[in-house]
This record gives sequence, structure tokens and C-alpha cells, in this order.
Amino acid sequence: MDIYASSKASGQMEVAIDRLRAGGRVDSVASWHDTINNQSGNSQNYRMNLDLSSLNASMGGFISNTSQRDFRAGFVANVLVNGISVWQTAQTFKLTGNQASVVKNGVDIGDATVTQGGSDNADFSFALSNYQGSANLGSFASGQSADVTYQLSTFAYWDDPAGCSYECGQVSIRAVDPLGAGGSRIVSAPVPEPESYALLLGGLGVVAGVVARRRRALLK
Repeated sequence: MDIYASSKASGQMEVAIDRLRAGGRVDSVASWHDTINNQSGNSQNYRMNLDLSSLNASMGGFISNTSQRDFRAGFVANVLVNGISVWQTAQTFKLTGNQASVVKNGVDIGDATVTQGGSDNADFSFALSNYQGSANLGSFASGQSADVTYQLSTFAYWDDPAGCSYECGQVSIRAVDPLGAGGSRIVSAPVPEPESYALLLGGLGVVAGVVARRRRALLK
């Protein structure tokens, strides 16, 4: 059984379970933490940039009765502010007998492509395209601070009802967020003041009035 989890010095987050080759379950977690401290003098809205990639899993291999095969692997990406989740996505990949399936929860970041090997006993692979997006962390007044945690985790599991030997099957999964933990991870923008909203609404009202007058002139 080979397992590794890392949060590299460059800031890249990578979690993987490589070749779980015995019945049971293994979990792997990497986390990143920072503190928002708004010293801008104005209210700020903060967002966390996400760049999930290399989301893939494989599972399969020979067992004496493939109808008993129960292999699973999955990942969870979770963003928390002061311990409360504000953004989460998760997918679980399953191989039940010879039927592959995917279960999604939270933010939908796309559909995995499922590829079957050349025989019933061959691996099934699950590959998810890169996802680039952001999680809204909320608005913070001047002088306000908050703790932000980003957790990226994977798990692998398979049941071994027939008591098969070491080489009978395997499950693996890998998830990476290469964005890094530098200044590009959390970004901020000023929260519009109430007067700004009033000016915007006033401008829209003027535009609507001009359009209405032109429409009445055309109908005359």
C-alpha cells in the first residue's frame, strides 16, 4: 500500500492515494490557512481563487467474483471562514460489480469522463477536466479579520469479501490545486457604498426614460 499527501513549499496543494491494494479505506488530506485582516479603511469583499486540476481516479483488477466488487474513491474541496464552510465540492467514483458511476455533491465543477479497460477485470478510470473558479468569502468591514482554511482531501476504499490476495485489485486517486498560496489565492475588491448604488439606479432610470420617449415618438 503506497500513500502520500503533501502541501508543497511552492504552495501547490496535492493529495493522492496511490495504489490502495488491500481491502479497507485510506484518507489523505492537505490544508492551507491564512488570515484576512482588512486594513484598507473601507469595507472589502474577499474571494478565494481555486484551480482544481489532475482530478483522476482508477480502480479495478481481478477478483474471483467481479459481481462482489465494491471499489470507491473520491475527493472533497472545502473552503471555511472562521470554521464555517462557505464553498464545498465533492465527487465519489464507484465501481460496483462491473458498473461504474459518479456521485456529486456541493458546487458542480463538471462531469467526469469514465473509461473502461479492455476486459471486465481491467481498470476503470475517472478523469475530471480542470476547474478554475472562486469561492466568495464574504464582506468585511475595515479593521475586521477572519480565519480562512482551504482543505483538499481524497479517500480510497474497497471491500474484499472473497479474501483475495495482494495482487487482486487496486484503487488510486489524485487531486491537485496548483494555484499556490501566494497573493493570487485571495483577492479583494471594495464594497460599493450606498451612494454608488443610488447613482447606478438613477442612471438606469434616465436610460429607461430616454428609451421610452423614443418608443412613443416612433409610434406617433
